[in-house]
Amino acid sequence: MKLINGVGIKKLKKIITKDLDGRYNGWLIDVLRGNDKIKSDKKNFSQLYVTTCLPKMTKGFHLHKKKTDHFCVVGGKAKLVLIDNRPYSSTFKIKNEFIIGDDNPMVIRVPPGVKHGFKNIGKTVIYIINYMNPPFDKNDPDTESSKEDVW
Repeated sequence: MKLINGVGIKKLKKIITKDLDGRYNGWLIDVLRGNDKIKSDKKNFSQLYVTTCLPKMTKGFHLHKKKTDHFCVVGGKAKLVLIDNRPYSSTFKIKNEFIIGDDNPMVIRVPPGVKHGFKNIGKTVIYIINYMNPPFDKNDPDTESSKEDVW
């Protein structure tokens, strides 16, 4: 098929994800990065991905020292737990919990130094979109995992 001028296609790869105990908990697809050839404007864009989490499973619990996340659950029902791990912050050790998804859509920004994770509290798979800045770098993952029981 001859593509129409200006139309672009980027094949996507589904990556199987596992929790800290090695159990399958869903998948992740890296949708768009600022340096992708398909992107028409190379300015002011980092990384957008979609990931899933199976019922009763968790994703996270971890923090980033450099990255900011912007989470949106677009399908299903999830509990998002945040704990401020920044000793210099006036909200150090404060815990926030959000129930988000089909019935309560929102975007939640998580700054660097705040631990975060999802638990699927519904009966169907949850679908999470995240805009991450800066983008994930496998040579410098900037992820500190924790097995805290925060649920």
